[in-house]
Amino acid sequence: MKIIFKIPAWFGSISIFLLLKLLELGSSGLFAQTAQEWRHINRYAPLQPYVPENILVDRSPLSLLRNTGGLNPDRYTPYRQDPADLTDWEEYYRLFYYGAYTTSNLMRLRPEGMDDYADSIRYAGQMHLPSIQRVPVMDLQLRLMNLRHREIADSAMDKGLLIYDTLADRLMLALAPRRLRDTLWFPSGTLPPYVVMDTLYTPDTAEVLGGWSVHRHFVQAVLDRAILYGTRANQVLRLMVPPSFWVSNDPGSYAQVDMGDGLGWRRVWPGQILQWQYTHFGHKTVKVRWVQANGLVLGDQVSQIPLQWAEMRWGAPDRILYSGPTACRSQSAGPMGKAVAFLKRSRYTPYGLREPVVVVEGFEGGVWVNGSNEDVPGNHQGYGDIHWASVSSGAFPERYSQLADLPMLLDSLERQGFDLVFVDFQSNHASVEKNAEALISLLEQIKRICDSTRASAGLTPLTAPLHVVGASMGGLIARVALRQMELSGCCHGVSSFGTLSTPHRGANLPLSAQNALADGVLRGNLMGRMERHR
Repeated sequence: MKIIFKIPAWFGSISIFLLLKLLELGSSGLFAQTAQEWRHINRYAPLQPYVPENILVDRSPLSLLRNTGGLNPDRYTPYRQDPADLTDWEEYYRLFYYGAYTTSNLMRLRPEGMDDYADSIRYAGQMHLPSIQRVPVMDLQLRLMNLRHREIADSAMDKGLLIYDTLADRLMLALAPRRLRDTLWFPSGTLPPYVVMDTLYTPDTAEVLGGWSVHRHFVQAVLDRAILYGTRANQVLRLMVPPSFWVSNDPGSYAQVDMGDGLGWRRVWPGQILQWQYTHFGHKTVKVRWVQANGLVLGDQVSQIPLQWAEMRWGAPDRILYSGPTACRSQSAGPMGKAVAFLKRSRYTPYGLREPVVVVEGFEGGVWVNGSNEDVPGNHQGYGDIHWASVSSGAFPERYSQLADLPMLLDSLERQGFDLVFVDFQSNHASVEKNAEALISLLEQIKRICDSTRASAGLTPLTAPLHVVGASMGGLIARVALRQMELSGCCHGVSSFGTLSTPHRGANLPLSAQNALADGVLRGNLMGRMERHR
């Protein structure tokens, strides 16, 4: 037997309308979209009328035992005065985001969408373009937070100021009268051995309202990068506070910045491009403060952010090559890796390339997954923290401080007449075979440039004009690339090949360590987190 349901035509239109509305809510970044977030907001809903700031942070032991949303609020200490980094800011944002009753006009950006939003703002929404064609509209992003909020007092549960309903999973103030019942035992032959005591207890409203929470004020500012690279000390730099990274529920207050350029404090607005210049390269200090509506500076909350203005001593590369199709591909499935090569001619090479030294980068933890690290408008600088700008200036993040003398080594090679080529991989966590294919493509292009240079001078092309140096994992990638070219009958043109700290005999890495590395590299800067918690 068949049962046929007849659905009215208008039902389909309503269904489509509701679906579009749900999609609209999902894309707007409104709070409490998942079931877990709904449970979280429902747990503290009875307390909302007593939280005028609309943000409640729970550090009570009960919250730690529940471990709500996988977030341990006691792990973060946003009241410390030492400079914070980008990871700190994102963790604090997440803490307050999940403690907010509403995100309207305050925290509309979901924590998971920070990277995509930052890239979209940096490149003015031109994310559909290839990364090599994107031109950033700013050099620095400033993220600001000025939040007044409530925090549940540590003793609120012990003093009976808060009640936790285990059945409904809700916290509420102990304002309603409560019936207290107890049983007493009397060792007497004249009275009943058990007496039930029944008492009605009315809490002190003033004590409950004044003691269940503590008013807090959190102020923090952070830049999205600690190093800027340039070829001229006085070139114009640009700073912007993206609208969704301006997080404040302090009406009437505004932010001021001092870029350390000698011009003092200047007011900034969300979405505004602030331009400034320095007179010389070196270490700078960017200061940020909040000013109240009455013109008074907000306490002593002045954030001091270190910024390094580094000189690219080699300037812009003479030429940039990008990996592409090659006939010497291996049999690995899926797309090949991506890499970029920066070419710098020696003072004795007027054009082209003669005998280049190809430096292949190794593994780095600061993988730039979304977009590219383009520090100079129109000039592709590479990927991650080890790129052309850092290699040519010697200014690396602290965790790579051992590379600070690398430019001296490359300078000595350049003085001896060797052209320099630096190979930078887009994804250091990609397989060795896939990145080897990208390196093969670049070696073929470099060999053709060398042959063309000698042909233009009326000389016979050299059979092997290239010298390859691989650092750490870069040595493995180069070894696989050269071997694959030989097996495929391709001419790699390499006369000498050397490696530094390369595990040619392999490594025994426990599965747990592999999972930790994969999680840290794919979801965040693992090495940066380790550096902060040394």
